[in-house]
Amino acid sequence: MLGSAASFAFFLSIGSIIRTEDRIPIALQAAQMHLLPPNIAAQPQGAAYATMKARWMMEKQRALSEVESRKATF
Repeated sequence: MLGSAASFAFFLSIGSIIRTEDRIPIALQAAQMHLLPPNIAAQPQGAAYATMKARWMMEKQRALSEVESRKATF
């Protein structure tokens, strides 16, 4: 019986945490949305491909610049 009470209290506390997570100020929600990367799935297929390709190119350029900087230090 004590185990049942402990389980009930545990799941009740999880439920209360989940319900209160959505209650953050609107200004904070807007700031979080502004800082998040764009949602690729919400874009048309051509735009999503262009976004992914641009990100890959940026990552490739960053990796190449890191390699070049390492070569310059040796």
